Amino acid sequence: MRQLLSRTGPAWRLQRLVLIAMATGLLAAACSSGAASTPTPLPPALAPTPTPQATASAPDASPEANPITPSSQTPPPSPAPTVTIPADLLQRLQEIEQRVIGIRGLVPVEDPVRRFVSREELQRRLREEAENEAEEIAVTQRILTLLGLLEPDQDLLELQVSQLTDQVLGFFESHTGELFIVGESGDFSLLDEFTYAHEYVHALQHARFDLSALHEAREDDSEAGAALRAVVEGGATLVQTQYAQEHMNIRRLLSEIDDLGVTGEDDRFPFVLQESLVFPYENGREFVRYLLDDGGWPAVDAAYESLPVTTEQILHPEKYLAGEAALDVSMPDIAAALGDGWTELDADVMGELTIRILLDAFLSRRDADRASAGWGGDRLLFLEGPAGQELLVILARWDSEKDAEQFFDAYVKLLERRDADVDERSASVQATTGNERHVLRIEGDQTLWIVTTDPGVVDLVVGLFPDF
Repeated sequence: MRQLLSRTGPAWRLQRLVLIAMATGLLAAACSSGAASTPTPLPPALAPTPTPQATASAPDASPEANPITPSSQTPPPSPAPTVTIPADLLQRLQEIEQRVIGIRGLVPVEDPVRRFVSREELQRRLREEAENEAEEIAVTQRILTLLGLLEPDQDLLELQVSQLTDQVLGFFESHTGELFIVGESGDFSLLDEFTYAHEYVHALQHARFDLSALHEAREDDSEAGAALRAVVEGGATLVQTQYAQEHMNIRRLLSEIDDLGVTGEDDRFPFVLQESLVFPYENGREFVRYLLDDGGWPAVDAAYESLPVTTEQILHPEKYLAGEAALDVSMPDIAAALGDGWTELDADVMGELTIRILLDAFLSRRDADRASAGWGGDRLLFLEGPAGQELLVILARWDSEKDAEQFFDAYVKLLERRDADVDERSASVQATTGNERHVLRIEGDQTLWIVTTDPGVVDLVVGLFPDF
């Protein structure tokens, strides 16, 4: 299943700054700087560890430092209206850029293409991009509904477009090299300055590491794509936080955010969307901070040469540094075994992040963390039957038998929270929620997890896994 908002195809390669994640980092800056906090109902964040001041170096002569041209395989989006930037604002933007360069230590090879867009234009672009991936989003919606993370009547595409329209403050398009601020050039606020600092980091990252190429290399691997976004957004979030500490009046900036009515939760959007949206900013920030503590910005730069490949490595940076990759998991050809009319719609990895979000939606964060932290690797298949039946099969390996047992027990609790009719035996659970049949089996350090609207196929599918 493709990670929500961590897609790496052309329509989701925007490096965005979202309001909730930005505000969380800003509160951390306020706490560490001693600024008086404006009463803003945002989630608390730990004060950031001061990051080392980088020394800007000369542009690298390697191909990564060359200006990036759009891929010939990626059709460009409809052009945004061009707005002439007044000379005084241009000077202010250039001052912001120089400060960001001083913090991050990367040097641009050319000026970015700077643009301002209205929120209406942003919504149009987001919808255009989402509709380009409507089929894939529809499959993800069906999987999330099976898992109980979406209601049957909820439209994932519309929810994503609405959420991002509300939350995005700016974005950088790596495939065009354009840097966008959502707003009017004649009214450049402190919030706009803070946003511009974040997005300019992406321009520097792109010039040095070629974000387009990195995204394209991970188009078919949602875990690696989510991990990449966390490195990219986490680094930009740390830089913008240090920028605010050193160059901005944080009390005034918090006041601007307070005027917008920002809250840490929004009941309009499902829990899975909220958690997926902030993951690259919050968990990515902590991952990059871990690397900074270990070896400064050179350690972060080195990570682009050997990027994390799973959300587990982002959530547990020590596993990344230890080189702990996902365990191999292979699946039988379930569609062929089921016969005519069954079609495989998705083959991917669930990953620790998605498992944690699923458990956290019904259990406590502590229980979700404990039950997902032992993830070792998995494979996910989603199939459709001849009459529209749905079948989700997830085979997972855990770091130990104890870790497998913790997930098994947590999923049973989840089913009970969903008021499921649960039939539990020593190594097997069957349950019903609405039209869905759930089967969970455990053997050693492995779990087999089935959710389907066609109970008649369960025995056949289980029989394809002789270990269970």
